[in-house]
Amino acid sequence: MLETNSKKQQERRIFDLVYADRSFDKVKDSENPDFIVRYFPNSSYFGVEVTEYYLSETNARIDNIAGYTEELLSGNNFRHKDDGKILNVTEIDLIDEDGVVQAENVPAIHQEMPPTSKCAYGVAERIISKSELLKTSQKYLSHTNLIIEDKTGLLRLINKNNMYDIFFIPELIKAISAAPFREIFLITILQNEHVYIPLKMFHLIAEAYLFNGVIIQNGYDKIIPPEIDYVELFAAYLDSNVISEVLGPVIK
Repeated sequence: MLETNSKKQQERRIFDLVYADRSFDKVKDSENPDFIVRYFPNSSYFGVEVTEYYLSETNARIDNIAGYTEELLSGNNFRHKDDGKILNVTEIDLIDEDGVVQAENVPAIHQEMPPTSKCAYGVAERIISKSELLKTSQKYLSHTNLIIEDKTGLLRLINKNNMYDIFFIPELIKAISAAPFREIFLITILQNEHVYIPLKMFHLIAEAYLFNGVIIQNGYDKIIPPEIDYVELFAAYLDSNVISEVLGPVIK
């Protein structure tokens, strides 16, 4: 029971990172999805599924097993044989930005970090996995949102202006486009700031920007009949590039 309560508290912590500043009539614990929520007493419930993304099970153990880091730094054995393949317990020197050594032979845990694209691939896989789970979720919900907390730190130094070009690899775009979630929020550290990013909305805005650029660059803005609504034209373009409905079904 204690483990179950701890898991639900962790899920609620992630939920609050996105929704804490919003007023709800009710937020109820659930399973598949993790929470069901409604804004007003007579409004429909919607679902919120939350998950964490780690580089590996080793990283999850380091983060979630109390005292594990201290054990390793004190010379104790790894809790799992795979941890020794990923983590290197060693000593390092601490050097400031001016190159001056501030401390020597400091016990540390070293891990080789993969490229940023590893995070994008992992997030795409998590979206696909959760999309499959959603097929068996409660059907009376108006829609379901997904929250992914990125625990890798791989995006920490990325400039916000370069986020889309670096992170939105084809595999991630495909996963986002096919996902049945109304919105997918990515909680991460970007440019050393804790943020959450609505991935579907971000992709939608980027697509609108590119679509508008193609229209103007090729002179189509001068030949498209005035009775053609630009928003409807863009919606038709989106419809040809996504699998799931853009806003999802509305249940009354």
